[in-house]
Amino acid sequence: MAPECLPMPRIIDLSHPITANMSVYPGDPAVEVQTVSRYEDGGYFVSRIVVGSHAGTHADAPVHKIPGAKSVTDMGIAAYIGFRCYVMDISGFERMKELSAGMVRRLFGGALKGCDSVLLKTGWSAKWGYADYYKAFPGIAEDTALYFGEAGIRVIGLETPSVNAKFDSRVHYALLSRDLAIVENLANLHLISRDYVEFHAVPLSLHGRDGSPVRAYAIER
Repeated sequence: MAPECLPMPRIIDLSHPITANMSVYPGDPAVEVQTVSRYEDGGYFVSRIVVGSHAGTHADAPVHKIPGAKSVTDMGIAAYIGFRCYVMDISGFERMKELSAGMVRRLFGGALKGCDSVLLKTGWSAKWGYADYYKAFPGIAEDTALYFGEAGIRVIGLETPSVNAKFDSRVHYALLSRDLAIVENLANLHLISRDYVEFHAVPLSLHGRDGSPVRAYAIER
């Protein structure tokens, strides 16, 4: 008897493309993409890319906010993979609104059981490329960061430029001091059709660094 064929998983790209002069967080270095060798020059195509560690869709490591803490290489590959990731739909949130721990318990507490990661679907990535993208975005409250840690969440992904528009450092510290991996500037969360996915956002092996661009994606099985 021929083995039964399993359905192919669906893979959703959650990354913004890296392009020259792309949108970056205010104060971060500009992205440069240059061609340094063309086919007609040496028979091959080679580019020079200058990119900040937090450009585009990227991962944060604890040392980003905490001196002496773990880097992206210290964290390891598995730290940026969610094998059971809950897609938390808060797309009805208003600008600047914070997702509190009380809201998570009341609205999503049961859904998080057995999960190791969370994606926050806000719809904010639709503003990518516009100046408004970096202003008044919805985020998570400090007590939510603590709640996620207690609930066993290891990875949190957001389609916003940071975790909180007003209390950025405080919420970053609450997450990173517990070695929770953060992935920011996600795209295409609206294309995910299931409540639970597998989530991958592994950084480059940049030794001792604070963050890295990633090619993030979700797998629907």
